[in-house]
Amino acid sequence: MNVVVFAKRAVRNKYIETIFFGLLFVWIAWTTISRIIDIIKQEAFTALIIFLAFLIICLTAFLFYLFMDSYMRNFGLKAQADKAYKNGDYKLAIKKFTALLKIFRWNGHYYSDRGNCYYKMKNWKMAIDDYSRAIKYEPDSAYIYENRANAYKFSGFITHAKKDFSKAKSLKNKN
Repeated sequence: MNVVVFAKRAVRNKYIETIFFGLLFVWIAWTTISRIIDIIKQEAFTALIIFLAFLIICLTAFLFYLFMDSYMRNFGLKAQADKAYKNGDYKLAIKKFTALLKIFRWNGHYYSDRGNCYYKMKNWKMAIDDYSRAIKYEPDSAYIYENRANAYKFSGFITHAKKDFSKAKSLKNKN
């Protein structure tokens, strides 16, 4: 097998990244333990300061990588999902928003956006489910309540729709 082909497949494999970070963690732990042993042997304050600075730099770099990795995945998928939604390809947009929600389960905007896709496809039940999840994470969003109220209205649940419309109105007045 060609080395380039192998490398491309390895990059696509989710487990390679996990193994890499596992090895990185083991290396950091090993280095940390060896530094602690050196400090104990030397009993030097300077060595302790150097060790703490090294540890802070390593942790900062690792957290920065996690943040940037998360941000880049988010940004790329979100842009693709928005483009698919704008072009009217709601099934593709749903797939992209679902992928985003696997990474960012707590993001109410993504549930709302996926709910909008279901709404456009006239799949009221799925739209209501996603709007309800979005409200769980963003209970002060009048926009989400209005969307869910419309979905309720079109699916025939008029009393639920009235409740959501009044909640949206009170939130708008509050803000």
